[in-house]
Amino acid sequence: VRVTFHNETQKLTYLLFVDLLKYTPLSRYHLTHTIDRDNREFWNLEIRNVHQTDQVYYSCVLTAIKPISKIFHVKVLGM
Repeated sequence: VRVTFHNETQKLTYLLFVDLLKYTPLSRYHLTHTIDRDNREFWNLEIRNVHQTDQVYYSCVLTAIKPISKIFHVKVLGM
C-alpha cells in the first residue's frame, strides 16, 4: 500500500498489491516473492523509473490471527 499523509489526521492509501495480485495500473511497480532454503519468505517491492513523487510512505500488512504492519519511507536521491 502506498500511503500519503496530508496532515496528522488524514492519509490517503493506494492499494498496490494483495499477495501477487496487482491492483495498480502503473507498470513501474513490481512485487517479488521468494522463499529461501530455511523456508523464510521475502517480499520485495520494486519501483522502476523512479519519480520524485515516489518519495512517500509504503506499508506492508501481513494478515493473520494478529495482523502485522510495517511502514517504510522511500527517499528519492538524485534525479
